[in-house]
Amino acid sequence: MLGVLEMSKKMGSLGKLSQFSGIRPKKEPIETSVVVVPEEAPSQSPPKTQVTVKDRERSDEKLVTVNIKVLKTQRDWLADKASQVRDNNIQPVPSKERVYPQHLIGVAIALLQSADVDWEQVQDIEDLREQLEL
Repeated sequence: MLGVLEMSKKMGSLGKLSQFSGIRPKKEPIETSVVVVPEEAPSQSPPKTQVTVKDRERSDEKLVTVNIKVLKTQRDWLADKASQVRDNNIQPVPSKERVYPQHLIGVAIALLQSADVDWEQVQDIEDLREQLEL
């Protein structure tokens, strides 16, 4: 077994550990100049979204997971329409604002809540379809 002194002599010829790490010493910063060219104003400014009290109340609600079963064709339709809505955006959309099938289902629930349905008369899905005229 080699002593510490003997090992340091052998390793001393190898150089410093930083030479093998890929880390390079900092160099003097190079001065560069940046010329800012103003862009032309877009012909149409994007519509401003107004946050209403109702929107704030909805954002405060806690999301929960619901396990539902839908027909494969319905699932495919939801995915297709959500993708179409995302593709309608010219500018990148923040992830919190992107539309996915779950958002479309949430809107469908809101439509059901606001529909003129006499829920006391609904006994099965066919009754609901009739009242919604589907």
